[in-house]
Amino acid sequence: MVALVLSSCIDPVVPEFDFEEGLLFIDAIIGTEEGASYVTVSRSAINFGRNVNEFLPEATIFFTNIDSQRRVELLENEEIYLPPTDFVALPGETWQLQIVLSNGEQYESEPETILPIVPITNIGAFYDPQMEFRESSNRFIPGHSVTVDFEDPQNTQNYYYWNFRSFENLPYCLR
Repeated sequence: MVALVLSSCIDPVVPEFDFEEGLLFIDAIIGTEEGASYVTVSRSAINFGRNVNEFLPEATIFFTNIDSQRRVELLENEEIYLPPTDFVALPGETWQLQIVLSNGEQYESEPETILPIVPITNIGAFYDPQMEFRESSNRFIPGHSVTVDFEDPQNTQNYYYWNFRSFENLPYCLR
């Protein structure tokens, strides 16, 4: 009985936002490493009362090198479009994304130049037994911290893409 009283749970909350159907979402990356480039194309919809982003199959997608006019076709592979496995973009090259959907709609990105690779000077990771305090349970939750130091050139406008995935079991209250 004491264990049940001391355990905590969370109540699911219905999100409060205006969901609009028919919005097009394009997520694309051209990478400087093999296997890092991809494109996903989806459209917002409501299916069986749920807000979803539906993958749009059968699109024709190209990366085009503006300088050399080299066109690289991306092929559909399990709800993602991928270039050939040996495709890489080099710093200094300028690339553009072109998409033609199966219904004939056409989309084109602005040309973007691949920036020079910024060296990583240090990577660190450590376990912290008191990483985060949770008021709901009145205790500290352990976790891992990851740090990356870059040798970033001054006075250069650049952007870095950082992606991570975290998994955590969330106990839901039953009613």
